[in-house]
Amino acid sequence: SLFQDTQKTMVILDDGTIVFNMSGVNLSTDYLSSGEKQILIIYLIVLLKENKPYVLLMDEPEISLHVQWQASLIDNIKKLNNNIQLIIATHNPLIMLGRKANEITILEKSNDRIELRKEQGTESLDVSSTLLTYFGLSSLVSKEMQEKINEYTLLKLKGEDLSSDEKNKLND
Repeated sequence: SLFQDTQKTMVILDDGTIVFNMSGVNLSTDYLSSGEKQILIIYLIVLLKENKPYVLLMDEPEISLHVQWQASLIDNIKKLNNNIQLIIATHNPLIMLGRKANEITILEKSNDRIELRKEQGTESLDVSSTLLTYFGLSSLVSKEMQEKINEYTLLKLKGEDLSSDEKNKLND
């Protein structure tokens, strides 16, 4: 189903070769996009473990993946093998969406020690809240927009004692 938007279907030939059929033509995996290749590799690695417990380490697996694939990556991996422990380094809030409290642990290096910090999870958070909570952003608007908001707020708080220039700025 991952490839249906591009009208590709995966076919495993008698010799075990994986090809993709598109409009009746078999294409080798060389013709896949980098994101399609990336997701195929990840899912095949998980499938090859045959539901056995193991640890999968991934560094920024979201690179080249469509945003829908990023948001569903962890859930799809867990559907393929629920006995897997994932350790992921990411800068992408979509990877973390919908995680339970026991699914997120932050590792931080402090001096010569690695600190583990259990987190609350992201089940009830949206992308914006996840960015603010886990990625250290102070705001989701540009610096220029923050300055305009501050200026507007100060002008509104000033009330009726505005100069004509200030009234024009407020109207703008």
